[in-house]
Parts: sequence; structure tokens; C-alpha cells
Amino acid sequence: MSGGEVYLLPWEAERRLRQIQSRERRRALLRRVIPWIPLALALLAWTAIAHAQTPAPDTVRIGPTTAVIYIVDLKAPPEYARWYHQAERCVSAVAPAGPWYAPHRALRGRYQAVKWFLTNEPWRDGLHGGMATLAAWQPGHRITLSAPYAKDSMIVMHEAIHDILAWNGMNDEDNPHPLPYYDGRCSKAAYP
Repeated sequence: MSGGEVYLLPWEAERRLRQIQSRERRRALLRRVIPWIPLALALLAWTAIAHAQTPAPDTVRIGPTTAVIYIVDLKAPPEYARWYHQAERCVSAVAPAGPWYAPHRALRGRYQAVKWFLTNEPWRDGLHGGMATLAAWQPGHRITLSAPYAKDSMIVMHEAIHDILAWNGMNDEDNPHPLPYYDGRCSKAAYP
């Protein structure tokens, strides 16, 4: 053996060759990937910044206004179920007899399906004249409450009535507050 030469048995030579080839493949892969790392990190940072500046998917546009209302999911406190069921009883009690309604049939909603949301303050959407909107019901069992009124039983019951009527096929976009349901007996706001 002269200076630094190593003799390997055939099976050792094959194993050593595979190790060298594997190491070379990893190095080649890194040479191809490393130049893209700064771009990938920049894209990740950009998407994080863009996501932080994008309104959440539960941001809602209510009414004809261009104002954006930011809302958050609200875990309904236990009293909401009680108020919802009070609204069911009250709506059933004041319901008139008619072709769509069998007398003495209780109107029931679907409290379990209601998704509750909260805004930080009332908003103006043009639906209540010049007055601010304190809460809103939307199709799909969505009830949005403004924070100052989220614990007001009459406001919650008012929106629950919208949900109950809709569940029973009695919502009318042209008359969103039909009498006698909104005459003041079942909710705070009376609509003549």
C-alpha cells in the first residue's frame, strides 16, 4: 500500500459507493432547494401579513351599506336558550288562526341550529330609518348582537322571533316584522 490508498472488499466497495451516491444526491437536492428558501420564506411572511389584514370569513355586510361590520363567534350563555324558548311560547300564544297556522299548534324554532355572533357596537344599515341597528337575524339561523345589548333579553327574544318564524316558513322580506308577533308583547320593539 502506498500513501493513503485503501483497499476494500467488493461488498464493502458497493456499500461505500452507495453511501457516496446518496450523499451526492442529497447535496444536489440541497443545491436545487437552497436558492428557493428565501422566496418561500418571503411568501410565507407575505401570506401571514395579508391574512392578518384580511377580514375574517365571518365578516358580514348587513344591508345596503358599504360599511364592514367585524363580528366574532359568540358562545351563547345559558340564558339565551331560556329566552329563545320564552319567545317560542309567546309567539305561539299571540299567533292568529289562519290558513298557514293551525290554532293551538305551538310554533317551535331550532335553538340548537342558531349561530350567535357579536359586534362591538350597534351599526347603521338603513333598515331602521335613522336609528342604529342593535341586533340582526340572517337566514341560516345567524343572530348577530351588538355588545351593549347582548344581555338584553328583549333584544335576544326579538331576534329569536325572526328565527322561529323563519323556521316555520313565515318570514317575509317585504314585511320583516309582521303583526301580531312584533306588536310589543313578545319583544321590546313594537312595529305598527
